[in-house]
Amino acid sequence: MKTKKIKIVTEVEIEYNPKLISIDDILSEIDYSFNVLEGHADVAKIKDTEIIDWH
Repeated sequence: MKTKKIKIVTEVEIEYNPKLISIDDILSEIDYSFNVLEGHADVAKIKDTEIIDWH
């Protein structure tokens, strides 16, 4: 199979208590998963994801 790296830009809103946890800790534990829908799941899958930058 062919592998191609693409960039997906998305925005999330996180509600949290800064007295109990830092945003860095939250970002290190986010499950930011993308899935291929059932119709193509047998021929394509997402291999790696990572947070490159956040503001």
